[in-house]
Amino acid sequence: MKTAEELKTASFTGEVSDDNNPLFAFSTMTNELLTAFAKGKYDIDFFLRNELASRGLNINGQWIGFKAAKAEFKL
Repeated sequence: MKTAEELKTASFTGEVSDDNNPLFAFSTMTNELLTAFAKGKYDIDFFLRNELASRGLNINGQWIGFKAAKAEFKL
């Protein structure tokens, strides 16, 4: 697991693209939604699993289909 400092360095060296850099994952989220997640108002794990399922992907990012993904994530 990389630290924020390691990710900054990886970003500058091109090791990690901006699109795949977790430092930027929430940059377009509104302050209201960001603080709600930080306060635990919403279960971020649920929303991540829901997004993967809505793309038909399993936990490894492999296509398994929408129905199978919903079942895998118990949605």
